[in-house]
Amino acid sequence: MQPIRPQLENPSAETADSATVRLCQRMRELRGSRGWTLEQLAQASSVSCSMLSQIERQQVIPLAIPLMLII
Repeated sequence: MQPIRPQLENPSAETADSATVRLCQRMRELRGSRGWTLEQLAQASSVSCSMLSQIERQQVIPLAIPLMLII
């Protein structure tokens, strides 16, 4: 399955896309550095394990509300 990428029709589309990729990678790095499982992060953030996993694998674009819950 291909990751979902924003399809913006402007010059900043590539910047938005790389920001999304970096955000997803950083979320996984932070979770790993804290030694948290997906289940622990899900419980702490009220975001499902499934959604967190999809965000980390860049299969969905994290929306602002779940993102604020995770951070």
